[in-house]
Amino acid sequence: MQYARGTTKTKRTLHISTIIKILFENKITIEDFLNLQVPRKFIVSIKEKKQIKLAKTCCVAPWCKNYKINGALTKTSTNYKNLVDNSTLLYYMYCPECGCEYAYDESENLIERTSFIDGFNRLSSTWDYNISLENLAYKSCISEEKLKRLLAYFNIRGMFLKNKKTIVLKDDLINIFIKEIEEGKSLKEIMSLKCWKGYREYLLYRFHKDVMSAIITKKVVRNTEVTIGEKSKRVLEVLEELLKNDIPITLKKVCTILNVSPETIRYWKCNKLIADYKVKQKNNVIQKNREIIKEKIELFIEENNTCYIKTENLYKYIGVQRNILWRRYPEITAYITNKVSQHNKLI
Repeated sequence: MQYARGTTKTKRTLHISTIIKILFENKITIEDFLNLQVPRKFIVSIKEKKQIKLAKTCCVAPWCKNYKINGALTKTSTNYKNLVDNSTLLYYMYCPECGCEYAYDESENLIERTSFIDGFNRLSSTWDYNISLENLAYKSCISEEKLKRLLAYFNIRGMFLKNKKTIVLKDDLINIFIKEIEEGKSLKEIMSLKCWKGYREYLLYRFHKDVMSAIITKKVVRNTEVTIGEKSKRVLEVLEELLKNDIPITLKKVCTILNVSPETIRYWKCNKLIADYKVKQKNNVIQKNREIIKEKIELFIEENNTCYIKTENLYKYIGVQRNILWRRYPEITAYITNKVSQHNKLI
């Protein structure tokens, strides 16, 4: 359908083998296909459906400048998504003016994916200048954390303020936020920047119109930028390098090298890969130490080839107590007992 409409994000060529396969599966001959007369009405419905739906959809946020203005929404690259409750949302859009995100459900009902409209309706009936955050959250039937986010969103737009003083944000901090988003930083990473005076200030900038637009549009780019497989390859390259250079493998070390957060590594599904390499490195260290200890044993016996050897002197020479060696390398303690016994029999 996307190919027929010409709406694929990247230009593609439809291979002849694909066409032949479709014809074969539907028992249509090449001759019938070439003589097929497609109704003009059907062609128009395929090519114009997307444009008509977007043109007929409007933002329904009462405070928004685009309120009930058809065609003011912007389409995202997401067309279809199954939710946790097994429901489906289609045709994802957002309002560039207020930041509200929308999609259609399977019954063609417009659904607000953000909670700003619901929050607006609740606060409109419960807002009080003198009420505490805790009581306002209770009266509005929403959590305090969600209320903080809603108030930050509306406060920056001049609504539900404790006083009439307008909130003014600094352009340089707005630009820093947008730059961090464009560089692929997560919101959690941005929240930890030292430029914010507190969580409240971070939220005010987080819900600024330009920042919200950057976040939404970045989602589109990020989804097509690099596949999970390619990201796993980057992690694998780092792990191989750490393993090669005997540098301790930790999640923090991998994150630092790749300049990403632990949450990003989890999203890339690379936690198990890192854990596997930690085990591999540990096994390598164990094997390397085993070889070093055996070399010391052989060297000690060779240096004392004419003397009676006491096992305690051998353990002292290799620098490991017997009980510790037994826990780590039980086979080596047996090896020592056997070698010393054989040696002493010849003295």
